[in-house]
Amino acid sequence: MKQAATRELYNHWNDLRGDRAAPDREEIEPASIRGLLNDTFILERGPRQPFAFRLCGARIGELFLAEMRGANFLGLFSPEDADSVHSLLEAVTDDPGPIVAGVRAAPPGRAPMDLELLLLPLGPLGMPDARVLGSLTPATRSSWFGLLACEPARLTSLRILHPATVAPSGRYPFDPALWATLPLADGRNARKLPAGRANLTLYNG
Repeated sequence: MKQAATRELYNHWNDLRGDRAAPDREEIEPASIRGLLNDTFILERGPRQPFAFRLCGARIGELFLAEMRGANFLGLFSPEDADSVHSLLEAVTDDPGPIVAGVRAAPPGRAPMDLELLLLPLGPLGMPDARVLGSLTPATRSSWFGLLACEPARLTSLRILHPATVAPSGRYPFDPALWATLPLADGRNARKLPAGRANLTLYNG
């Protein structure tokens, strides 16, 4: 995790969960992460939207110049990356393992801004209305930030975090077979990627 805000949110989540796979969603108190709220969000899996914003920090809305509450999180990403992001969210909620990803976004014709995406599971796990705690933190703020709306974002990197303590069941916190469903993570597809597209980097352990 490159950004201090990402590490702080992860540490807060990790402290709350104790020896469980994830803390319950009722345990998240906004007052406890007051300094992180501008970059923090909570997603809910529902029947109409795969993963919709239930809560969303102001800076995320400023990035796209849009009201995010109730919006589809997958709509922030390019069509090429939306399926991969959906698979990651399903993994976080059903086979929990925190995920950190690099994201790049920019308005048309402007230099891109790099951001760090954190996705954290919230219990009870595996429920139809499962929720995800996350953050989207910019490395630096470009001059256009808050003035021009970004185009759909792109994934640039991906890492899975394996907490030292997993659920009491001993279940591995992430299913490696998921990667067969992620087109960006399959090295056999590397030559099929559009020119200039960044490859995802996977780190084991």
